Amino acid sequence: MRPDFYYIGIDVADYKQDTDPNSIADEYIISSVEDFNIHIESMAASFDAVVSSHNIEHCDDPDRTLAAMLAAVRPGGRIFLAIPCEASTRFPRRKGTLNFFDDPTHKRVPNYDAICAAIAAHGFSIDVAHKRYRPLVRAIKGLMAEPRGMLCGTRIPETWALYGFETIIWASRPT
Repeated sequence: MRPDFYYIGIDVADYKQDTDPNSIADEYIISSVEDFNIHIESMAASFDAVVSSHNIEHCDDPDRTLAAMLAAVRPGGRIFLAIPCEASTRFPRRKGTLNFFDDPTHKRVPNYDAICAAIAAHGFSIDVAHKRYRPLVRAIKGLMAEPRGMLCGTRIPETWALYGFETIIWASRPT
């Protein structure tokens, strides 16, 4: 979408990819779980932006992963984090993950206050933060679809917005 961007993707496996990441990314790195943080740490101050969508909760050492991602952002850059909210541990259980524990690869519930503190400790300012992100239009769609999701025992896409499953944080590193 943005040919002026140089995009590097890093993951421990391809998981439910609709498109081959190699066709989108300029570089696509599949790392072992053990070397994941090492790969990110080797990219210190390399990026104008880091996007981490539902990554931290799968990491063996989420604190080290977050620190490495923050260190990878250049001065003047930004980071976006999307993670399951802490309250999701109390949401209904659903196929497709509505409750944090529905996904057996989730390792540790992300702590919002600790993540915000780590972001601040790395010299970032938080621009936008929603502990339970509930965009109105998507939440209304989720409300309308919720009876079907309950009956089927599965998560309908907008159900996350209805419940506020995601915590999202945008933060900036000063120049």
